[in-house]
Amino acid sequence: MIKSNIKALLLLTSFCLLTAVNCDEENTYDVDVYSPIYASLEELRQPIEAGAPEELKETGKIYLKDDFIFINEKQKGVHVIDNSLPENPRNIAFITIPGNIDIAVMDNILYGDSFTDLVALDISDPSAVQEVKRIENVFTNRYQDPWSLSELGWDNEFEAVDPDKGVVVGWEKTGTRTYEEDDDERRGFGCQPVEMMEDGALSAGTDNSSGQGGSMAKFTIVDQYLYVLNGSDMQLFRIDEPANPTMWVNVSVAWDIETIFPYEDKLFIGSMTGMYIFDNSDPANPTMIGQFSHATSCDPVVVQGHYAYVTLRGGTTCGGNTNQLDIIDITDPIYPELVKTYAMQGPFGLATDDNTLFVCDGEAGVKIFDSTDVLNLELITQIADYSAYDVILNNNIAIVISPGGLYQYDYSDLDNIELLSSILISED
Repeated sequence: MIKSNIKALLLLTSFCLLTAVNCDEENTYDVDVYSPIYASLEELRQPIEAGAPEELKETGKIYLKDDFIFINEKQKGVHVIDNSLPENPRNIAFITIPGNIDIAVMDNILYGDSFTDLVALDISDPSAVQEVKRIENVFTNRYQDPWSLSELGWDNEFEAVDPDKGVVVGWEKTGTRTYEEDDDERRGFGCQPVEMMEDGALSAGTDNSSGQGGSMAKFTIVDQYLYVLNGSDMQLFRIDEPANPTMWVNVSVAWDIETIFPYEDKLFIGSMTGMYIFDNSDPANPTMIGQFSHATSCDPVVVQGHYAYVTLRGGTTCGGNTNQLDIIDITDPIYPELVKTYAMQGPFGLATDDNTLFVCDGEAGVKIFDSTDVLNLELITQIADYSAYDVILNNNIAIVISPGGLYQYDYSDLDNIELLSSILISED
């Protein structure tokens, strides 16, 4: 009964709610007003377990560890895919994690968010997962929004964790509110539909015992530390004993941070308004050393050599209308410099492999470039069969996640990229 109640509650938590915006001749518009729906802490904090495999329905982020691909099912949990044969991947288990958006893996321990909690799960046997630790109420900042709650349609201020009501698991429409032209100019999104509560949204771990994720991550692992973007902060956990994560330090970054990517001894954090560079030569004490500002847009970032590749996507909760790929010279990380901009359709995640760049350009699919000369990217090919969200590159295999499912390609011959396999979402 408890599990069925949780699933029913989570049906309300797609969290890509679309406000109905209606403009009139006087440049005013109406925004739907939403109020939070709560579920009890007792229900949501039942011990996490793995069950039989389930069909993909609403895919989120991806993470690669050894021969396994982990696919987030938004707000519900994680699919475990045995990828020992990329041409024949097998969906072997589903780990129910209420409220999950992000994961990272060290050794045989999977870390994930469960609404406001951090959970550590022993996945030595994916069919018999064991919860080994939970740190409660550490991610309450995930409910912060770039703009005032009341201005963007929430009926009242609310607590993400309420002692009496429980945890926010969804939203219900309670009315509408009218705005005028000055308001939409100030927020920058105008009389257009506005995506609310979109979570972008995994980064490439640099330690051999950790896994590898995509560019849309809020979780990553470096050395003996787990880094999690939490509202405006970067929360660090010590994981020198992987099954016993402990809170370490909280680093204030900026109100609009979205993604984190480790590269060599640096951390690159993408935000709605720019990119932040941290010196991470001491993984226990990351220190901001540089910043690059750009137009307001959603912003994942990856790095290769002396260049950072940043995609900007407009028309969402991030605001703005910019859709482009920026190439930033980070030779001097204190003073990063924009060197080239390329127009895009609506880009999301991206990845690099030496002189090859993959860009998930939304409905335009996957674009693959020769990046030998970053000032003159050359399009090698385009996979335009579906909308693409993020990609991981590993041993000449591209693992692509999309709203339609998981796709894997052999790109060892860039002139003849071959589809190896796919696991498609259920239409039910």
